[in-house]
Amino acid sequence: MVLMISFVAGCSAKNIGDSPESQDFTTISRGQASSISDQRQLVIRDEQGLKDIWQQIDDAGSLPEIDFEDNMVIAVFMGERPTGGYGIEIESIDAYAGSITVNVVETEPGPDDLTTQALTYPYHIVTTGNTDGIVAFEFAE
Repeated sequence: MVLMISFVAGCSAKNIGDSPESQDFTTISRGQASSISDQRQLVIRDEQGLKDIWQQIDDAGSLPEIDFEDNMVIAVFMGERPTGGYGIEIESIDAYAGSITVNVVETEPGPDDLTTQALTYPYHIVTTGNTDGIVAFEFAE
């Protein structure tokens, strides 16, 4: 099962007065070549969901083994970009009571940066501890 979570400005899993705890995560793939041309944020909670996404990643390597009893996979896709120099990174995950917030940073090339002149599709996929609560995505400005 793949849950697609759409980013909505101002939407967060934070509760006023809550202090977050940093939640550990491990990168399982990060790169520039996927066939996912639109921006997406996904929470993957089973092996079939991971297989479905993994087939759309050109440079991901072999499918990792994930214990979905205790873990889930979070994936962010920047979508199609006109050149190299773009990137997306899950910078941290904050755990609150009953929810988590995935903090995402997007980068783009500067006006004087030399970049490859080819379409790119930046993505970052991590595994982290499972939660039944809300998973929200926050993008740094």
